[in-house]
Amino acid sequence: MTNDRPVSQWSQPQLSLWLSRRRLDQLRRIAATLPPGSTPLDAIDRALDLATAPIFAPRPGALADEAESARVAEQLAPMEARLAAITATSERALSAKLDRLAVAVDHVRELALVSSSASLAAGSLDFEGQSDESANGDTGEDLRQWLRVRLAVAGATAKKLAIVRATMRSTSRSSGQSSATPFDAILSEVDGRAIRDALPPGPIFVSDIEANRALSQLEHGQAVCFFCRPSSGGSWVVDVHMVGKAGETGDAIASFRT
Repeated sequence: MTNDRPVSQWSQPQLSLWLSRRRLDQLRRIAATLPPGSTPLDAIDRALDLATAPIFAPRPGALADEAESARVAEQLAPMEARLAAITATSERALSAKLDRLAVAVDHVRELALVSSSASLAAGSLDFEGQSDESANGDTGEDLRQWLRVRLAVAGATAKKLAIVRATMRSTSRSSGQSSATPFDAILSEVDGRAIRDALPPGPIFVSDIEANRALSQLEHGQAVCFFCRPSSGGSWVVDVHMVGKAGETGDAIASFRT
């Protein structure tokens, strides 16, 4: 019985190819790139090599470039992490300062509503050379509240010590809140760091009975320093020291808690 199925050309060890003019010209161009004496079969082998080469073969040096890029990325990663941490810290610090400033602004606005124009005008004069007339307002506030506002405006937090420079305004009054000893004061230093107080001097009152007995003996214009140490519950332990004419700090003359 005869098998009439056609034999596949791919199973034949030899093939006869008809070379059209176009194919022949193309093979000749390929052969021109080969060593002298190359045959048409050599040109066909070269054409097959070119046709089966990877389409996306990496260009020379591509692997080296990728290694360099990976190395640079590895070096940049910790820098980016540090930059992100610095940015986050700066944002938190700025947010905290804005919160403190908002509190201070609100408190100053409240004070402005109850302060007389004479008190506000007195604040623009030099702290050391104020006259009686420039500081004759009757309004004032407790040292604790006064410190809260001053620290907020200065953007500072006293962890150990806040120093307040003050001068005696006048003798103590005999009744009500006016019985407290009045001072004009500025925030001078916080935890060893000098502070440039942005608000006008004072006024503040010391209403502690025992401390007031000692402070009421001071002469008008006498300079003193309040050494304020933070205590529990937002309170302060305060030591009042005399200040000499040369600016030196003397002995403590009164202590109180506010």
